[in-house]
Amino acid sequence: MIPATQACIDDEGEFQRSRLDAIVERLKREHPERTGALDYQQAGWRADLETRCAWDANAEGQQQRIEANMCTLEETAKRADALDQ
Repeated sequence: MIPATQACIDDEGEFQRSRLDAIVERLKREHPERTGALDYQQAGWRADLETRCAWDANAEGQQQRIEANMCTLEETAKRADALDQ
């Protein structure tokens, strides 16, 4: 069950990352004057994401890995939704 669950999360995570990347690129094309600010905001968002959704492979188990990956998936989808408005 865990490998299948993780595979599903991985697939959806890839979809959401690609979606977010496409939205960011579209915004840069539509507003080239805001490219630097958008890059800066994205870097901050990614750093915050890595902190909030961290998983320590040396100290945590598979359930915590799934929770961390779900956190990343959900936060990435939220970020894409926020930027796509």
